Amino acid sequence: MSEHKLFEGFVRHRRLEPKLHEFCYPIFQFYIDLDNISELTSISPLLSIEKFNYITFYRKNYFRYPEGDLKKSLLEYVGIQNNHCDYKAYLLTNLSFAGYCFNPISLYFIYKNQDLTAMVAEVTNTPWHDRHLYVLDNPIKYAPPMYQFNAKKKLHVSPFMSMNYNYEFNLKLNNEEIILYIRNLQDGKETFNATLNMKSKSLTKKNLHCILRQYPFLTHKITTLIHWHALKLWFKGMPFHPHPKKNK
Repeated sequence: MSEHKLFEGFVRHRRLEPKLHEFCYPIFQFYIDLDNISELTSISPLLSIEKFNYITFYRKNYFRYPEGDLKKSLLEYVGIQNNHCDYKAYLLTNLSFAGYCFNPISLYFIYKNQDLTAMVAEVTNTPWHDRHLYVLDNPIKYAPPMYQFNAKKKLHVSPFMSMNYNYEFNLKLNNEEIILYIRNLQDGKETFNATLNMKSKSLTKKNLHCILRQYPFLTHKITTLIHWHALKLWFKGMPFHPHPKKNK
């Protein structure tokens, strides 16, 4: 039996330096059981796999390698080559809305014996649509289900932020909620943070149709808001950092 869910709540960004800037918006995401992706089509006529619809799961939108079984690709990427049936893997993400998909961050959770062994953060920037996979394993555990992961910034995400950062991911995840608090640290000082705070509900036809009425064309809205806030930062006079690769 699948464990697909919906998570609904808010996302908040706070820029602390060199000038203050903050926003907070309501959001929802899909939480997909990677063992049972095929079952998504039985939930609603509005939800399809690899076929144009209002909501579609397209394999090409996820992971560095756009072909093959997603769970297998994920586990092998983090170094798990055998006994894949011993692991459960889930994806927290936005699906495609009317053919358009954009995910600033998708999160993969890998469990063994109900213990979170790794999280993979797939980050995508805009307008370049570069992707980077942060493999976050060996978490620091604070009375699970609370975990902390650390990573060096590897992907140019915002032209108003340099590459000289470390990320600190603080995660609380259980059947009822997910809280992810990401701190951007520069020389040990926090200059930016992002919070994702959502509650779960079953992925049923009724729940899906209700939430889609609240969040029409969500991925289009996300991209629009990213560019809108980039414009605000520009007018605030934030230092500009060109893409390090595209600028060569």
